[in-house]
Amino acid sequence: MRVVACLAVWAVCGMAALAVAALTKIGPVVVTFPFGGGLHLGDVVAVVIGTLIATAFTVVAIVTRPRESAPTGAVSGGSRPGGPTR
Repeated sequence: MRVVACLAVWAVCGMAALAVAALTKIGPVVVTFPFGGGLHLGDVVAVVIGTLIATAFTVVAIVTRPRESAPTGAVSGGSRPGGPTR
């Protein structure tokens, strides 16, 4: 489930960056394309912010994942049945 959530966040951030690039002309042109148009500073900022949000979400999803429980029949403390006890 966490993988699906991370993929969804990355997809939304990517679509938001594309929407900003397609619908706005915020800031000066950073790169001019030979076929016309260019990459505006607002486009770069949108991509950077989206990447930071998606990366933070992914890191939190990885770090806070639940720990695996011990297999059934495992003995706590690492001792073996019939072995010496302390």
